[in-house]
Amino acid sequence: MATTRTTTRLIGILFITPFFFYGGGNALIDSVLTSSNTAHFLASLPADKFTFIIGAILMLLNSFNVAALGVLLLPIVQEHGKALGYGYFAGRLAEAVLLAVGVVALLCLVHLADGYSNHAPSGIISHETLAALLQKVNYWCFQTAMLALCTGSFGFCVVLWRTNLVSTTLAFMLLVGYVLLFVGAVFEMFGYNVGVMLSVPGGLCEIGFGAWLVVKGLNMP
Repeated sequence: MATTRTTTRLIGILFITPFFFYGGGNALIDSVLTSSNTAHFLASLPADKFTFIIGAILMLLNSFNVAALGVLLLPIVQEHGKALGYGYFAGRLAEAVLLAVGVVALLCLVHLADGYSNHAPSGIISHETLAALLQKVNYWCFQTAMLALCTGSFGFCVVLWRTNLVSTTLAFMLLVGYVLLFVGAVFEMFGYNVGVMLSVPGGLCEIGFGAWLVVKGLNMP
């Protein structure tokens, strides 16, 4: 039982830390890419390379964090539904990989900025166009990662609800949060900028769920 309690506390912490890893890392990168003018941040990025790379490292740490959640929760969810357990694990793993691919695309901006000049190169594609494309890769990877997270987490919420591992109210709130996050990602893909607004309830519910696990843990038999 002591081991289980320690594990649930660790899971709770892992639900909270992504908001520091990915949120903090994304804030650092955004502070470098503040200008809407692509040419401007390509010219200034080499001077802010350290800040940019630290932000990218934090975002990559989030991918390990997310994958660890899938691994630790797999045996717990599996006890109440093997398919749902593997579904949650697959969703978390896909989220981790997609977010990491997005970060790697952003890191390519560092190399692109190192060779940047204000004059358009003679190649087929300009530095500015390639930089915008790399940012779009990160954007689409993030939205797809949110879809993968939510798809796998729907079954997880059903397990929480059905087995009373946590309070039914918390399980329901977590489910609603993932539904809103899923809807926000879909709308973002169709060009409606509502993803951030709809992700707030899901984010708060994940933080609340993590805090619950740290303080009370799961209602394990």
